[in-house]
Amino acid sequence: MTEKRVIPWAEIRKKYEAGEGSYATLARCYGISSAAIGKRARRENWRGRRGEPSIDACLLSAVQQLRRGVEEAVEGREDVSVKELKELTGMLRELMNLEQAVAQREEETEKALRIIMEEDIESCSR
Repeated sequence: MTEKRVIPWAEIRKKYEAGEGSYATLARCYGISSAAIGKRARRENWRGRRGEPSIDACLLSAVQQLRRGVEEAVEGREDVSVKELKELTGMLRELMNLEQAVAQREEETEKALRIIMEEDIESCSR
C-alpha cells in the first residue's frame, strides 16, 4: 500500500500570497503539479500576485477615466472655441491611442504567461 504524502498547503499558500513564486515555481519546489496548486488556490480564494491589479490594468483604468472626463467636458460646454475643441480632440485621440496600446500590451503579457504555463505543464507531464 502506498503512503499518502503530506503536502504543506499552508506554507505553499503563504509563499504564493507573499509573491515568492508562481504556481509552476512552487509546484517544482514541492514536487506537485501546478494544476493541483491552482485548484487549491481557486477553491480557497488565495490572493497573491494575481490578486493585485497589474500596472497595465491601473494605467488602463486611469486612461479610461481621463477619456470619460474629457468627453464630459466637451459635451457640457456650449462656448468651446475652435482652438479648444481641436486641443480636446487631440487629447481624446492620444488617450484613445494610449488605451489601445495598454490593452494590447496586457493581451501580449497574458499570451506570454499562457505560453510559459503551457511549457511548464508540458515539462511536468514528462
